[in-house]
Amino acid sequence: MGTWLHNVAAALEARLAESFWVAALSGTAVQFFNVGLMMGMTFGALILLRPVTNRLLPPRQRVWIWFVGWYTCFLTQIYRLIGKISLLPVSFRALVIPRTERGSNGTLPAFLPDVWKPGDYTVALPGGAEFPVHISAVFQGAVALVWLGTLIGLLLWDSRQTRRLKRIGLQGVKMDGEQRAKYGVDRDNTVVRLCKGLPTSFVRLGNEEGFGDGVRFVICLQDDLPGERMELVMRHELEHLRLHHPWQKSVISTAMYFYWWNPILWIAYRLTCRDMELACDEAVMEQLNAKDRREYARTLVDLGAGKPMWGALTSFGECDAALRVRRVAGWKPRKEWTEALSFLLAVVMVLFFYCGSWEGTEYREHMEMVNWLNYAQGPQVLLDLREKLGQPDWLPQEVWYRTEDQLVVLDEDGVWYHCVFYGETRYIVGSIRAMGEPDLRGYTQLGIWTGEIKTP
Repeated sequence: MGTWLHNVAAALEARLAESFWVAALSGTAVQFFNVGLMMGMTFGALILLRPVTNRLLPPRQRVWIWFVGWYTCFLTQIYRLIGKISLLPVSFRALVIPRTERGSNGTLPAFLPDVWKPGDYTVALPGGAEFPVHISAVFQGAVALVWLGTLIGLLLWDSRQTRRLKRIGLQGVKMDGEQRAKYGVDRDNTVVRLCKGLPTSFVRLGNEEGFGDGVRFVICLQDDLPGERMELVMRHELEHLRLHHPWQKSVISTAMYFYWWNPILWIAYRLTCRDMELACDEAVMEQLNAKDRREYARTLVDLGAGKPMWGALTSFGECDAALRVRRVAGWKPRKEWTEALSFLLAVVMVLFFYCGSWEGTEYREHMEMVNWLNYAQGPQVLLDLREKLGQPDWLPQEVWYRTEDQLVVLDEDGVWYHCVFYGETRYIVGSIRAMGEPDLRGYTQLGIWTGEIKTP
């Protein structure tokens, strides 16, 4: 029995090791794990700075600082792109991103290795430290399937939640044009419905009945609200639309589906939602007189006991009613010069936390002080290649390609070697096999060595 189980396990591991889909899925999962670890450290630092940012930045600017992180970790192409922006002498991203060539020229973090097949790999830490790990086919497949299975489950749950909210809205009475004008609803793409039995009023992103109906937002209000309170709640929900919160929250919620495994991002999600509510409260305060502000605070006390609502929707009583009431009670108008300074601080924080990568900075600095072409044309590159190959008498048959940052040579056995500069004093040498006519776009990399450039 034990031998049979061992044979079955061995056969399963062999099949998993050869599966293209397991390799592709694990590679995708590792990319999101790496970005998720990076954003966990970034959001963790923002959480630690919360006592300072709460004093220096208004809620609407804190929302945008959060959102830049959520948006870039959801679209890793954007994260890769803004890594090339280095306007500050130092950045948080440059300090904590692993110093490894696996990180796509420093534009994406590479804490975990790209695991396309079982074997021995290294896990990188900020600063350059690495330690070895062994990845089996079973572990690789299990991690990929658990990540994908949970992701699919969350997306299905979200779809079900969206359908449920649509049904709730359709059961309400649609607000007519006269009522819309009374409460200041001048958006043609927004529908307002008065619904019975709602725990709280909310606004959601999406069509009302189906695609193509021209509706982008649906506001659902409690139909038993007195007129004055309904106007205050409506002001709050319209501020969500003006500040683009439904769209932002849809991105944030979707990003959480991919990073469900990181508890720091769950905390960041809660704080982002809180800042959205505080931003709307502050915007409403700017529109009201002293009497209406007191009524708004009483409305928050009565209606602001709800729990956070998931998905592409925001609500009047979403969370932290006690905190919101204190902020409303102590609200004071902000001066223009403080607004300008806080905006400047928010821009600096975005540049510090999300932009700049150590690899791109070192590359630019190196190109100013090292002439790679001189190295590639001189005798030292030949000596380095001989040392890496372990062949003291090795000679290239042909130097086929030579630029400022790479060199391709052919040896007497028909093997091509590709030497690429990638750091201040380091380079990669790999053996490559030409696919038909020599073309840098058509080779298969067979092996890699790394070393230091030795200046004669």
